[in-house]
Amino acid sequence: MLDFENIEVQKRMLEGNIGLEKESLRITRNGLFSKTPNPFPNNKNIVRDFCENQTEINTSVTSSAKEALDELEYHTRHIMEILKNLPEPEYLWPFSNPPYISKESDIPIARYEGEEKEKEIYREYLAERYGRYKMTFSGIHFNYSFSDELLRADYEAKKKKSSNEGSDSPDFKSYKNQFYVSLAGKAQVYNWLIVAITAASPLLDSSYVEKGVLGKDIFNGMGSTRCSELGYWNLFTLILDYRDIEHYVESIMAYINSGLIHSSAELYYPVRLKPVGKYSPEKLATEGVGHIELRMIDLKTVNVITPDNRTMWVADAACEFLLKMKDFYTSLSDIDEDSKNGLEISKVIDFQLAKFENAENRYAWKIRRQFGGGFVEKGLSLCKEREI
Repeated sequence: MLDFENIEVQKRMLEGNIGLEKESLRITRNGLFSKTPNPFPNNKNIVRDFCENQTEINTSVTSSAKEALDELEYHTRHIMEILKNLPEPEYLWPFSNPPYISKESDIPIARYEGEEKEKEIYREYLAERYGRYKMTFSGIHFNYSFSDELLRADYEAKKKKSSNEGSDSPDFKSYKNQFYVSLAGKAQVYNWLIVAITAASPLLDSSYVEKGVLGKDIFNGMGSTRCSELGYWNLFTLILDYRDIEHYVESIMAYINSGLIHSSAELYYPVRLKPVGKYSPEKLATEGVGHIELRMIDLKTVNVITPDNRTMWVADAACEFLLKMKDFYTSLSDIDEDSKNGLEISKVIDFQLAKFENAENRYAWKIRRQFGGGFVEKGLSLCKEREI
């Protein structure tokens, strides 16, 4: 935990870098999966996920949420413009849950050539193990790294305390790794809160569960199918070791070495730690943590078990936790009268609290009300409106 009593830490607490990954499906104008090749072959910011028609926008590393969102919007508009002008115009599907699926073979695995052929072979493996239907879910991944200036301020504060107590301090790299490993463990415990706040996928087309039956709405009581037990997860529950970076990496490698998962890419976990650049456990162990990745943007409304073993309705648990967060940030503003960070964050928390105080404020509720009674058809109408 950061030493928030330290003024240098307080001043830098919101400093960091953000990167976003946004997946979306390319579809025909009648709501079926596009079968055309990827129309963005040389764009480093627009790649493919599982499907040939599943675009993934990777923003640059930015220093603010606004920059990241602005870039995300820029790439999204670029994609939509290209799709509109194809010989057979296409849409970019706006939801996490897929539109019509006529049959499994209509979900085209992404194709690669040459040195990248291994990517295609891996996707064939995923299709065989999990089925193609689950691969059609799309979402957003949030990547965040705390600024080194913030972490160094905290490191120096803790180092000074250790020196005063006559104990040794780790080097900065070890401190940083331990900070992120501890953070990942806590984020995993509370990942349900982020999902509950952002859940926006309550509707499915019937073709997802009734093969060949298109055009009927399915609502199974979940804010998002994608992050429920019906969504895209490993076939068993992985348990990772958050004692330190060495144990964290060893716990991942144990699943790979035993053959339970193919590689670290198959670690379908809500929270992941990554090094700078290409992701691998070996690189994470040698070079250290570069950032934390939050992959959960959804959940069904259920009871949750809190860290102190209380079973609570998710709305009550969320309100309790958010109120504690608000008290914390308000107290920071009281300590530093010149700082507006705490007050601004309190406003954000009030916005989130409103979702649990009144269900009609939740995204999933609004989506169901607006797009129910013809989920795909209404989604296609939204695509047409966005195109203008």
